[in-house]
Amino acid sequence: MGVVDIVILHEIYKKLLELEKEHNWGFNFKTDDGNFETAIIFNEETKSSRRPGPGETWNDIKYPETLICPDISDYDHKILFEYEEETGNRRSGAYLAKKGHGHMGDLPTKRDSSRNQHYRNSKFRFCRIWELEFKNMDDKLFHFLADCFCNRDTTKYEN
Repeated sequence: MGVVDIVILHEIYKKLLELEKEHNWGFNFKTDDGNFETAIIFNEETKSSRRPGPGETWNDIKYPETLICPDISDYDHKILFEYEEETGNRRSGAYLAKKGHGHMGDLPTKRDSSRNQHYRNSKFRFCRIWELEFKNMDDKLFHFLADCFCNRDTTKYEN
């Protein structure tokens, strides 16, 4: 994770804290600064999740489990945020992309599809924030958190 990524994640995190302070929803977010602060272990067979134990590393995780570190999380309320960097020039389909996550509206990459399916299977609500949306993300964040607080459907924020 590069310095630019961490700066952007902290901008999103700061906005989440402002919204939480203003509305008192009771959410408690952590941001991934590269030290597995947000790590979650997903079990593919039982469709469940758990937090890693002390000293548990990537090497300790064997099938059917997989470790994923979302960008920002509130594990207790099962809320996740992923910041998606976009590739260079827009191409016709994410599978043609060289690096990153394609573009907003493209089909997800194989890695992103797998990650998102783990989130759904374990009943996490997640919001993808695209690089293009970053400057105007305030409304999206507010509506997503309000929908989480009211237990409304949040699948529209996954794209």
